Amino acid sequence: MVLYHYYFKTPKSFPLEYLHLCANESHLLRLDFDATNFSHHTPMNTPLKLSVQALERYFLGQLFEFDAPLDLIGTFFQKQVWSALMTIPYGKTKSYDEIAKLINNPKSCRAIGNANYNNRYYKPIKSYKEL
Repeated sequence: MVLYHYYFKTPKSFPLEYLHLCANESHLLRLDFDATNFSHHTPMNTPLKLSVQALERYFLGQLFEFDAPLDLIGTFFQKQVWSALMTIPYGKTKSYDEIAKLINNPKSCRAIGNANYNNRYYKPIKSYKEL
């Protein structure tokens, strides 16, 4: 599998200077804060282009739902959690308890925290939406 990498320069108001994006031919595989291999740019492909455009619109306040193609790889439970996190509207938050109720698994708060820890898409799905 060929992997494509891009380092997105964030606005000055963002606490980190770059976001690392990694994609295959069809989906964004990872969006994280690892800029340790900053010199490792590869050619842009469609998933990276769509993701970069989405991030640009997000930071301009024009995008409220990340619309780039994501490849959610995880257990059934993890995918449930990540899908629930993506339904939280822009600017809103939900607790782990509320997420547990959303996925009809009210005693899974700790497991939700673990699923969130294993999330590879910090911006589109990550904990800025939940507490």
